[in-house]
Amino acid sequence: MKYQIKLNPPHDLTTVEKQAAIETFLKKRYGRGKYFSCQTDQQWFVAKNQAAFELWQLNQLAEIFIFELDEEILFTFYDRFPDCRRNRQFERLVLELKECLNQPANPLRITEEKRHTAIEQFHFAADGPIGYFFEPYQEGTNIQASAATCLWIYEEDFVILYRGLKLLYPRKEEGFETFDPTGMNPVTKEEWPVVLAEWQHLKMTNPSSAAFLNEVDRRIKDMLLIGEEIWISGNL
Repeated sequence: MKYQIKLNPPHDLTTVEKQAAIETFLKKRYGRGKYFSCQTDQQWFVAKNQAAFELWQLNQLAEIFIFELDEEILFTFYDRFPDCRRNRQFERLVLELKECLNQPANPLRITEEKRHTAIEQFHFAADGPIGYFFEPYQEGTNIQASAATCLWIYEEDFVILYRGLKLLYPRKEEGFETFDPTGMNPVTKEEWPVVLAEWQHLKMTNPSSAAFLNEVDRRIKDMLLIGEEIWISGNL
């Protein structure tokens, strides 16, 4: 069965914030990492697992969410329950999604630890430890990792940063042609202006994330004063 509704999120909510709100909704629904997700240019499909998504593709009934993000959010829900139960379930889902969309943006949080400084905006403690470590590198020089020279960004906050980093790919350097969320990704001093320029643009289109982007921008520039590259390592 299919159920569908158009939702009007707060008018000042950016695309990144809409995505973050939907991620929060999905985590509450399924738990972190317990759902299968895939995106096209127009739609975002989410199912309980990949098998459920494949069943739905084969026109066999399965529980699946489809989101289309624009000024409005088109929320479509398929499931295998009878009409009466499906209607009640969908009403509850819509209320939960609206609640997530209406939550205010999280304030910037900066935490200095022994080996790095963690900067958070959308990440919650319950989201888990997945993220990215930024550290300066200079060949022939031993740069000691510390809170002053290294940065930690959780996966939920890395999303907007990647919108600048992805402009560097595909790269020609063998072994580093694509961004690897499970390993090390070097970004040279000559490449960073492209990324920083895109972050400047994102500050205008995502004003609620401007403080986060400004803080990361400042720390990246500090790293480039002591290193010829910045290495970004994911722990996915």
